[in-house]
Amino acid sequence: MEDFGEALGLTAQVVEPVSADRVCGYMQQVLEQLAEALEHAPNRPVRELDILPAAERSYLLEDLNRTAAAYPSERCIHELFEQQVQKRRRRWRWSMRTSA
Repeated sequence: MEDFGEALGLTAQVVEPVSADRVCGYMQQVLEQLAEALEHAPNRPVRELDILPAAERSYLLEDLNRTAAAYPSERCIHELFEQQVQKRRRRWRWSMRTSA
């Protein structure tokens, strides 16, 4: 954190695949929530602070949970499972032949 007198700055050094923007977003949100709590509700427990930025909350709860996918609804689940096993078995055999 850098102190510019009238403003503060955040810098994050991260290792891929972590995004510095995401880390700084979390830190900024936490600092804003902490400052607001200290100013308006100093007895508020830290565990009640909203530490997720709105965009991050949306990403975690909506984007990552978007699991809808088209599938052949006329087939039973065990048939689809067996089909996947066969595909992977063929790929495995092919990779074993090419690596030998």
